[in-house]
Amino acid sequence: MAEAENQYQDQTLSSSGTWAWKLAMPVINIWIVGSILSGGVWGKGIRSEDRMEFATVLLVGLVFSLYFGLRVKFVELRGSQLRVSDFIEDRLIPLTSIIDVQVRSFFGPRRIKLTLDESAGFGKHIIFLPALKWGPLFGPNPIAKLLQDRIDKELEAQRRASN
Repeated sequence: MAEAENQYQDQTLSSSGTWAWKLAMPVINIWIVGSILSGGVWGKGIRSEDRMEFATVLLVGLVFSLYFGLRVKFVELRGSQLRVSDFIEDRLIPLTSIIDVQVRSFFGPRRIKLTLDESAGFGKHIIFLPALKWGPLFGPNPIAKLLQDRIDKELEAQRRASN
């Protein structure tokens, strides 16, 4: 297994824009909500009878932004492990503990969701923004494919070692 680890180079899987999606977008959204509600953007504000409805819609959007933004992680492939960081703590997760790789793109940028067989300190799911690569817009994500191929190779090596 050590030989298999040495044949691969470390590779950053998550986008350099992860920090912006995780840390800057919620702050920008809070600023936008505050500016609009106080009338700072257009200079005249919102009619008082519409403020509550408008504020409710914006605050719900802000909650979704914070929820999805705070779940995003920085991910780096290191041999047979993933280094996962939420910018506060780092963890190494073996590739063999990943049971599913999914590409999500409900809204916002495409995200990759990894499901683990057991909680690894960040929960059972790890979500990250893949590094931008040239490739098909609507086809399979090259980062997700690379990750799935590496997981399959590690599981096969683990099976051969146990036999």
